[in-house]
Amino acid sequence: SVRRYYYRSAHKQRAAREISHFHTRAGEWFEKNGFIEESINHMMAAHKPEEACDVVARNRWSELDADRWYVVQQWLNKIPEEHRIKNPDLLLSQSWGAYENFQLEHMFRLLEQVKPLLSDTEADKKLYGEWYVLNGLIAHWSGNGKEALKLFRQALDLLPDHSELVMGMLYLHIGLASS
Repeated sequence: SVRRYYYRSAHKQRAAREISHFHTRAGEWFEKNGFIEESINHMMAAHKPEEACDVVARNRWSELDADRWYVVQQWLNKIPEEHRIKNPDLLLSQSWGAYENFQLEHMFRLLEQVKPLLSDTEADKKLYGEWYVLNGLIAHWSGNGKEALKLFRQALDLLPDHSELVMGMLYLHIGLASS
């Protein structure tokens, strides 16, 4: 009957909402307790890819600074590309992975997608600095020392106290480009 069909349909929808809510809460708990991959898995199971992107964005630097860029790449692989390309943190994270594999052309294409996503806000200041560092690395490895030095100095103005990885790369390559 129509009534039975309606009841089953409503019950399925309510159950789906409850399952999604459970996965969301589990994802939040896992992130809070340092289980980032599990958090991402639960956010994706809850059909919340934007929240999964936010989990990666909030936690990427602890892995990048520990030279575990490949862990961040594994996290990124769990999120569909159509969501990753909307998030500058994730595109910059992919760029670090491309740098570690010396895929400069891929890195360049990723960085081209980042700048239109950034705004002139204080919140995006570090992302701009990171963008300048990564572009400086491309210039450096492409043999354009003057351009690299210019980009590194722009980054330095924006990143006075950023991550160990970025500051290490920045000072190392400023020294190389200056000599």
